[in-house]
Amino acid sequence: MSAVSERGVVSSARCPDRPEAAGKTVDRRLTDAGLERRFGCGNCGLEWAVTF
Repeated sequence: MSAVSERGVVSSARCPDRPEAAGKTVDRRLTDAGLERRFGCGNCGLEWAVTF
């Protein structure tokens, strides 16, 4: 599950390793596949990317 702001921007996403924790955006960039957002979990330190 992701948190979406009033402007429709994803600002956080659930950590794949700890579903009870939410990761926050640490980076974003445009790629050939679309907008890639990197998230980081403050609990376990995992970073992951999601492409929209």
